[in-house]
Amino acid sequence: TTKARLQVGPGTWEYTIIVDGETSNRSAGIDQNVFGPPLGASPEGVVYREETGTDADDEPLPWRLVSGIAQIAQGDQVAFFRRLIPDIKFSNTQFAGPGTVKMLVYVYRDPQAAPRVKGPYLINARTRSIPCRGRGRGLQFEFSGDDMGSSPRLGLVSWLGQPDGKGG
Repeated sequence: TTKARLQVGPGTWEYTIIVDGETSNRSAGIDQNVFGPPLGASPEGVVYREETGTDADDEPLPWRLVSGIAQIAQGDQVAFFRRLIPDIKFSNTQFAGPGTVKMLVYVYRDPQAAPRVKGPYLINARTRSIPCRGRGRGLQFEFSGDDMGSSPRLGLVSWLGQPDGKGG
C-alpha cells in the first residue's frame, strides 16, 4: 500500500510505502486552517488536531535525538571526563514533571574510529549529574523516550574532567 501527500509549496508529491500489517489511521488531512494547527481525519470520522500535545492519541509518542560530536580536546590531546551534567527540563512549571529520558554517550578517541558506547543512563527531573567516566577527543549524545504525558526539553550537556595528555 502506498500513501501519497502533495507538498503544496513546491508542488511535489511525497510517497510513503506502508508495510503489510501496518495501518495509517489518518485518511485525510489539511496543513493550514483557521483553527490553528493542522487537522487530520480517520476513516471512522474522528478529527485530530495534529502537532499538539505530547502523545499519539492515547499511545506514547516515541522520540529520539542524536547530537553532533562535541570536541572536548584539541589536536593530538585527549581529555578525561568523570561526570556529565545534563540540562533537561521536564515541565513548564516549578514542579518536577513526568517522564524519563534515556541517554547514551558515544566517546570518540579518533574522528574516524568507532566510538565506545556508555550507558544507557536514565534521567528524570531529579537527576543532577551522571557518574560517567571516559577518555577521548569527542562526545556525542543520544537521547530517547516514550513516556505518556512527558515533553522534555533538552539543553546543554556539561562535563567535568581535565586534559589527559596525548592520545595515540
